[in-house]
Amino acid sequence: LFRSGLLSPVDFIDVMESSGLVGTLSPQLILIAGRALAADPAIPRISINISAVELASPDWLSTFQNAVERTGVDPSRFAIELTETAVLQLTDEAIGALHEVRRMGAGIEVDDFGTGFASVGLLKSIPLTTLKLDRSFVEPLDKPGSPGLELVRGIAALVDALGLESVAEGIETPEQARLLVEAGWRVGQGDL
Repeated sequence: LFRSGLLSPVDFIDVMESSGLVGTLSPQLILIAGRALAADPAIPRISINISAVELASPDWLSTFQNAVERTGVDPSRFAIELTETAVLQLTDEAIGALHEVRRMGAGIEVDDFGTGFASVGLLKSIPLTTLKLDRSFVEPLDKPGSPGLELVRGIAALVDALGLESVAEGIETPEQARLLVEAGWRVGQGDL
């Protein structure tokens, strides 16, 4: 069945990775993001989702560096975003590439935190700048009797102790936003 219009990444990422297309498209997406940043200085940063499959490629780092150089954009305006599941699959070489990306000034973000099994020790081995709380923690917050607020508060304290930027994903209601701010989350994203 053919669908037109915007697709969610969930609709195509698995196909891109399994077909090998992700390695071909990612450099183009980095260039497109860099051109958008160069054209509009008001855009503070663009996050680019990178899969563990891409990071396992020996030429990923040089591809990223070349794309950033070609756009002439300050690398600090880029952030590499990895899912927590992808973090679990990182090789030593991929972690080394992330350290180099961080030395360039780009951010390193872990998306969908709380959905996988990443340990705090593993998170400490990656030069993270941002941890994004998965929406599954946010969605039940404004429901009566939700037990999740203490967990969300504890994760916020962990993120703060690690010196990372905290982003809560999937904020849909003013009450969720209020509870997250009270729990220590500084930045949010969602339809609200």
